[in-house]
Amino acid sequence: MSVWLDLVVWTNGRCYRWWTGRTSEKTRRRLYAVHGTDPPVTTARHVALRYFELRDGRPLPAVLAEVRCDPV
Repeated sequence: MSVWLDLVVWTNGRCYRWWTGRTSEKTRRRLYAVHGTDPPVTTARHVALRYFELRDGRPLPAVLAEVRCDPV
């Protein structure tokens, strides 16, 4: 599921993964957070923290902000 710019969460039914925003110094590959599906509230909290980190650091471009659909 795409949550925000640079925050896509994948699942295989057993765990969730998303990019932490960091890369390995040695290999320069992206480092991913991995959380099990149980309890889901813990995973949701970690995804929310990453979302707020990204949102605060990089607001939406104006063209996307115009079409953004916020929950009522």
